Amino acid sequence: MEFAVLHWTGLPLSYLSEREQRLRVGEHYSDSRTIGFGVPQGSVLGPTLFLLYINDLCSINLSNAKLFTFADDTAIVFRGKSWEEAYSAAQTGIDRVNVWLAHNLLTLNADKTKVIEFCVSRRTAPHSLFAIRLHTCENDLLCNCPSFQRVHSIKYLGVFLDSSLSWAMQIDSISSRTRKLLHIFRRLRDIATEAIIKTIYFSLAQSIFNYCITTWGSGCKSRLLKVERAQRALLKVSYKKPRQYRTDALYNETKVLSIRRLFILATALRFHKAALLTLPQLHRPQRCLKWTLPTIKLKFGKRCFNYMGPYIYTKLHNLIDIVNSTRFICKNKICTWLLGLNYESTESFIPK
Repeated sequence: MEFAVLHWTGLPLSYLSEREQRLRVGEHYSDSRTIGFGVPQGSVLGPTLFLLYINDLCSINLSNAKLFTFADDTAIVFRGKSWEEAYSAAQTGIDRVNVWLAHNLLTLNADKTKVIEFCVSRRTAPHSLFAIRLHTCENDLLCNCPSFQRVHSIKYLGVFLDSSLSWAMQIDSISSRTRKLLHIFRRLRDIATEAIIKTIYFSLAQSIFNYCITTWGSGCKSRLLKVERAQRALLKVSYKKPRQYRTDALYNETKVLSIRRLFILATALRFHKAALLTLPQLHRPQRCLKWTLPTIKLKFGKRCFNYMGPYIYTKLHNLIDIVNSTRFICKNKICTWLLGLNYESTESFIPK
């Protein structure tokens, strides 16, 4: 069973009007039906029209919530001072979203929609009685509406999120993807120059490391050690180094940043972009420049970008003066300085 290609009858006023479709099963065709809405798949204008259509979803008034959209991938984060308050806000918010979807001729797939509860520890985890339902009925007492599945981890936009935000699954995934590249570089090292190998390394491996590293790169060093070992194994294979080759010498010779150093670089550059927009231009170096850190009660909060960004950027600026630099100059200064650090000095940039 397959759909026939859309075709037109007559000369339409635009390619969005007077379209028809029919179903083909083998050599048999159904009667043609007029399409009253939608755009042809694969069209150049299709993505733009979809964004105009779906962006209105972001204007829904949701209390205690923040909505994130990327094309057709949407996530809503609800918060509350207690789990009862958070679940109440979530159920109310989902009901409002469901109404908006119905008014715009869209439906929410309950099987593909997942619920994940973020908590610092198991002690603060919610009990199992909570459930968020996709209500299509009017009688709550006799409600048989489907409920969303609760999960402990989920993949969103290529990043694995777990309920404790430990980034263990994300780090395992990156480590596995890195080790799968070993056979490519084993073959490549005998036929390519070191310059070409390094270029391919940046394209295939470091592009994986840099993706969302400002979030998962703040994980504890015991977890990051797994992906750093995979990175070192890849570098040793690429440059024909023995398995017991010293780590510091490996990074110094290859001029490649370790995972933690890549995190420091990405965090500093991300905050540098925001600092250039908010901070007036300084006419002379100010070594004592310091950004106000948010008040954080838990160690978990100190690993978020809102704290890590100003913390790392202030320490870097007091050492190498990067505030008035362009992004290109700032990146070169930080990279050159990070290459001279050892493992202990690098870890000192991470708040305890």
